[in-house]
Amino acid sequence: MKKVLYGIVLGCVALAGTAQGADVMNVALKVFGTRSWASSEYGEAYRADGAIDGLPQVKWNSALGKGEPFWWIVDLREPCEIQEIVIRHEAGGNVTSDFQLQRADAPEGPWTDLLAPIVGNKDALSRHAFAPVATRYVRLFITKAEQNGNNYARIFEVEVMGRREMSDDPLRKAFLYERMMNMGCLSDEQFEAAAKGLASDDVFVRALAYATIAQKVGQANNGATVEIGPDTDLPWVKAYAAVTHEEQVQFDYIRHAALEGKLFDKEALWKDFEMLYTRTKDLPDFDDGWDHTYYDHRTLIDILPEEEIRDIWLSFREDIARLLVYQSGIGDKILVYTRYGFHYKPNVCGTHVSWAYKPGGDILEVSLKDGSARPLLNGRLGPGHVHGMDVWYDGDRVVFAWAPQPVWPPPPEFETVWPKPQDSNACFAHDLRETMEPTHLYELDLKSGEITQLTDHNYWGDTEPVYLPSGAIVFSSDRGAHSPSCDSVNNDLSDLNLYELTADRKRIRRLLNHKDIDMHPRVLNNGQIAYLRWEYQERNFMEVHSVWVTKPDGSRVDALFKQHLAQPYGVRLAGSLGDSPRLLAVATGHHCLPQGPLVILNPAVGVNSPDGIEVVTQGMRINEGGVPGRPPAEGGRVEAGGFYTDPMAVTEKSFLASYGFDAPRAVRYTYEAADVDSNGYGVYLVDVYGNKELLFRDPWMGAYGAQVLRPRKKPPVLTDTTDRSLNHATCMIPNVYQGMDGVARGEIRHIRISEALPWPIVPGEGVKRWVEGWTNGDKNATRWCPVRVIGTVPVEADGSAHFKVPVTDSASVYFQALDENFMEVRRMRSSVSFAPGENRSCNGCHETRTMTDAEGRGTALMRPPSEPVPPAWGAKVPIHFDRDVQPVLTKHCARCHSGDEPKGGLDFTEGKAFRTIRDKKLVAITHCNMNGEITKPKQYGSHASPLIQAIRKQDPFMPEADWLALVTWVDANTPWTGAMFHRRTPDGRENVWGTYDWPDPWGYPKDTPAMGERITRK
Repeated sequence: MKKVLYGIVLGCVALAGTAQGADVMNVALKVFGTRSWASSEYGEAYRADGAIDGLPQVKWNSALGKGEPFWWIVDLREPCEIQEIVIRHEAGGNVTSDFQLQRADAPEGPWTDLLAPIVGNKDALSRHAFAPVATRYVRLFITKAEQNGNNYARIFEVEVMGRREMSDDPLRKAFLYERMMNMGCLSDEQFEAAAKGLASDDVFVRALAYATIAQKVGQANNGATVEIGPDTDLPWVKAYAAVTHEEQVQFDYIRHAALEGKLFDKEALWKDFEMLYTRTKDLPDFDDGWDHTYYDHRTLIDILPEEEIRDIWLSFREDIARLLVYQSGIGDKILVYTRYGFHYKPNVCGTHVSWAYKPGGDILEVSLKDGSARPLLNGRLGPGHVHGMDVWYDGDRVVFAWAPQPVWPPPPEFETVWPKPQDSNACFAHDLRETMEPTHLYELDLKSGEITQLTDHNYWGDTEPVYLPSGAIVFSSDRGAHSPSCDSVNNDLSDLNLYELTADRKRIRRLLNHKDIDMHPRVLNNGQIAYLRWEYQERNFMEVHSVWVTKPDGSRVDALFKQHLAQPYGVRLAGSLGDSPRLLAVATGHHCLPQGPLVILNPAVGVNSPDGIEVVTQGMRINEGGVPGRPPAEGGRVEAGGFYTDPMAVTEKSFLASYGFDAPRAVRYTYEAADVDSNGYGVYLVDVYGNKELLFRDPWMGAYGAQVLRPRKKPPVLTDTTDRSLNHATCMIPNVYQGMDGVARGEIRHIRISEALPWPIVPGEGVKRWVEGWTNGDKNATRWCPVRVIGTVPVEADGSAHFKVPVTDSASVYFQALDENFMEVRRMRSSVSFAPGENRSCNGCHETRTMTDAEGRGTALMRPPSEPVPPAWGAKVPIHFDRDVQPVLTKHCARCHSGDEPKGGLDFTEGKAFRTIRDKKLVAITHCNMNGEITKPKQYGSHASPLIQAIRKQDPFMPEADWLALVTWVDANTPWTGAMFHRRTPDGRENVWGTYDWPDPWGYPKDTPAMGERITRK
């Protein structure tokens, strides 16, 4: 049987009938079976076929060091009459400058120019028409790559417009229309033709017509307003809304088969049938009738028509669906919530705000018998949307976050936000926070239907609530009033941290004192809370999205998985996998929503081992980076694109999750290669064997957060060991030398405790920023934030230490082991928070490890804990080069290192010293783009810095105060200022550097009322 493939028309070029009986379209697309190759490729993510994949966000990029000329060739598979070539170059200074377009009848040539060489091109989208000519091969020959001088070729898409014969088969046309809609390039006339397929007698045609209409609805509603809904008075809308759940399930099987390349390949369909049959034939209640079908038809596969194989395959898929759902143990009902798709800035710090989704949706009780859905909120809270939920262990109540949106869209002065969130300079977070009501927590009694509001802060939002076994609620909130240490100067976005609403629903307390992001809480089967921790310290900002855990009282905070593993960049939404110690999670990129392939994490294999990752749904592209690991032993599933989110384990083998199909035109951020339409996510039952069954899909919105609606096992209630009357925790180290390879016993004499400070958000003023690399012109930024030294404590001769650490809000402390001269021996490139009254012990001096209570006792543990001794400038203010370090250099160095010809070319005078030290690499520092590896002793800091070594040699008797100021600054990774960049000030000034009044690190923790706390808005 000949396999016929059909393509997507890019650039919204409509199909046009011609006298030759062919259609004008992009004949170079991969879906036609074309192939491409190039002079070089930068890597797997930048292959030559990136220019013919139909995705305008995926490009071909030539390799590093491979100079001009560059060339790229496409084989059209068969001779086509072509008449125009459209090239999508990379924009900005990366536009291809000089090139030729050529044709040939053989891959080796000879090559003939299609038109005169193009010289000095400046158009990011260049169009090149010529007289129609028949050819099989097309070459782009680049003689000058980029106007900015970079020696790369960067091409997002090459569209070869020509004529290709098309089939009149209704199913193949339905597939073509669905693919064109996927790219947003289906004309109104073509859509009307596609929509009529919903009335076809062929279920396969109906399925693809339904997918086409669903994408039409999703694309129309991707922005801030609803353009198409159930009340839209159009015939095709009514027909679309009338599709039953049973039909949706059929259609879902067919759509997946089409995207997987099986629909027009009876061998592939039969192979899929065999795989399903093998996986399910031994299950209880399997229909023996399918044994006869399998054995009767297996030997007839070569002579059975394609249509019959399709019908057998579909019938079997429907039958085993009921069996798999029944066997899963889900029960008869599940709870889901619906809402429209995201349309703001999908960074971690932009997903929780109340304006990130438009109003719409509900919490639904879904029957698994017939797919019917009963709304539980039913408009009682007014316009708004759900922002996370959790079902109580007895299955009788649900806590959820709700964003009230009585006024929508936002005020017109912010209209440039909608629907272009990828413009990072136009997110207006400060203005919107001053204008829009934030999210609040609510509780719904599933028996009585009563709704109770639990929080009502008028400025800070509360989201992602999860029940603790004690009856309290852990949730994510930006009440910490600080911002991510990155991003555009105009953003004013906010961080999330974890908070607890007490079981009596009266008080709120902060659980974690982390300056960066803590979110996605999940209660594990051992009673601990797992969560995503995103940190900005002294290592690669892309890589550090790790799974951390804490006790529900905020103590025993530690990394659980991926603290020093580079990829995947993020593992998010991690929760227990049944009763096992493994975790079910989603692998993600950095600048993206929590969506990607489903993975199983096994920390027992190693906290930072890729061998601890099982990729359940393989073949999926994530927004950034890659996904190491292996398939599960049971095989897993290979997907044809799309994204998963909101996984919840039902057993160790099966789980609920939301899945959405790729929607290339729904891109929501510049780093993302695709996304999901506003109605794209449906709820599925997925297992490690590769089975996937649609349980619920709403035609207008996405479905999220699926949970079983039956009693489930409650984790243990862990004892609260904190004392909130104290302003400190106590650390105990029996032996600091454990794991300190190459360091002689007795060398470490002190521990320095420092705090990486957050970027504060002040209501009415916005974010107080501090980014050295962007604001001071340093391309190798060393820190994302200012740092203050809490103080130093002694280490005894036997390597033991016993000391206090502060626990006030936003206290992310980190430690450095120092020698007798207060020089760093080893540093911690991460940070950790403590709970008030916590007693924490660990062995050794580690970068980050799974910390356990240490065994043995040292001499330091026989005495009261040491009080940290602050530096001369005090523990409250950050280190400031001009105030703390420049006077030392002026006093000891500037006499020789100044003037027109400073000694050694090193100028240490005021205003020049900082740049001299950095530019001449006189200090060994980390920076924000380094990897996340574990730090070795004396790898960075004062021992590895030429400046310190020279001063020790030239000025061995430097006064102690001067010496301490110098080495403390170097070991703090050389921050240049203790000031903050004020976007707005109370007196009306904008964008000025100035001091900031930091709170006392030794302040006492405080609870806040759950209801009634207010901030005065402008």
